[in-house]
Amino acid sequence: MENQNTEILHTRRDVIKWGLCGLTGASLSSSLFLSGCSRTPSKRPHIFLIVVDTLRPDHLGCYNYPRQTSPNVDAFAAENLLFQKCFSHAPVTAPSCSSFLTGFLPHETTILNNSTRLPEVPSIPKLMKKGGYKTYGVVSNYVLRKKMGFGQGFDVYDDQMDDKEINRGTVERVAEKTTDKAIEMLGGHSEGPLFMWIHYQDPHGPYVPPAPYNELFVNPDQSPHPLEIADKGGIPPYQKLGDHTDYHYYLSQYDGEIRYYDDQFGRLLSWLKENGMYEDSMILFTSDHGEAMGEYNYFFAHGHNLSNNQIHVPLILKEADGLAGTRPDTVQHLDIVPTLLRAGGIPPELPYRGRDLRTQYAMPASICSELNVAGASLVLGQYKLIIYGRSTMLFDIQKDPLERQNLASDPSHKGRIGQMADELYRLYKKEDFLKVEKPLKKDILTEEEKKKLKSLGYL
Repeated sequence: MENQNTEILHTRRDVIKWGLCGLTGASLSSSLFLSGCSRTPSKRPHIFLIVVDTLRPDHLGCYNYPRQTSPNVDAFAAENLLFQKCFSHAPVTAPSCSSFLTGFLPHETTILNNSTRLPEVPSIPKLMKKGGYKTYGVVSNYVLRKKMGFGQGFDVYDDQMDDKEINRGTVERVAEKTTDKAIEMLGGHSEGPLFMWIHYQDPHGPYVPPAPYNELFVNPDQSPHPLEIADKGGIPPYQKLGDHTDYHYYLSQYDGEIRYYDDQFGRLLSWLKENGMYEDSMILFTSDHGEAMGEYNYFFAHGHNLSNNQIHVPLILKEADGLAGTRPDTVQHLDIVPTLLRAGGIPPELPYRGRDLRTQYAMPASICSELNVAGASLVLGQYKLIIYGRSTMLFDIQKDPLERQNLASDPSHKGRIGQMADELYRLYKKEDFLKVEKPLKKDILTEEEKKKLKSLGYL
């Protein structure tokens, strides 16, 4: 008989209940973090959290992509510590960002989609500010604006966006302007350590890199792979680029956007080096989620499943102590908060489940990702369990990273599925480590904002 907790997870009623419950009990990993004392460096480092929207790691050279999409990121990775297997906790922006800013899962912060306001909860900028850091934020995605709660804890939070996407007309800020604003803010900083979150929108679709990036990876000799303009099984309408219907063309434009961003990343690092702010700084580079490129017949979009192409993200860490090399163990966005707090010599206020990324642990972490109220996944070591409604999938992501062979029907894995379902269920048990405000009864979104979010596919 199938494990009882698997059955519980399979009911939509209980999936919805997950979104209403509080924090889980402290796991072994959180107790590991709490048992270690926070070190206080003689000179606390500047800390930069650089997030690139919708960036797949397997489209970066440092993750073995053959195209020259990322020379600056590759050079940065070569000198620092690259994590091969990092996972975000949601395939959409707001829930993912809420997790790496607070150190808790989307359902724990109550942010399950892009139209819910982040409650007043402890977060990196709040704790950094309390610990004596100056806090800056520069964001370029519409769902991260101050009104949605993401500006809390920042001394300066710039969410000014005056660029417009084609097709939908939704506002954003392109990478060059994001870098301009970040450098402007850095130039005005005088004394003391600073924490800065920079969130770049590129390469989020529509894929429209400026010249000459739009021509860099176009290959007219490739055999056409035509697709219809459709929401599923084809090109989403919001991604439509003129009369183009060739898969390879859209791929070239996605890669062009990455190369465009990469030059801006290089420009930012150059400024930090020229102004003496690079060497002693901690810099953490990642993305909020990935992007589908045709896996499971799902093209150029995200937010509809928990496959690796959606939640496997790059993560590269620079520290003044000289961390370098490649780490093959599985890590997660929940590890960001304890890592940055320790680097800044700031004691934790809550029992975080995440662990310090600078230490490699023998026991693998239980990594949970969520798809609104529709499903959840658990990565534990080399295996990944995904539950959507009454559908169960199990993959050996070490042998099968593209998740082509579902092992759920294999009797030899029945015990493993039961154990992983137990662990996933445990992660949703109600506790009181994180106090969140009750969801606002009043609708905080205007009709125009609802229209914009609907056009983004978020409502």
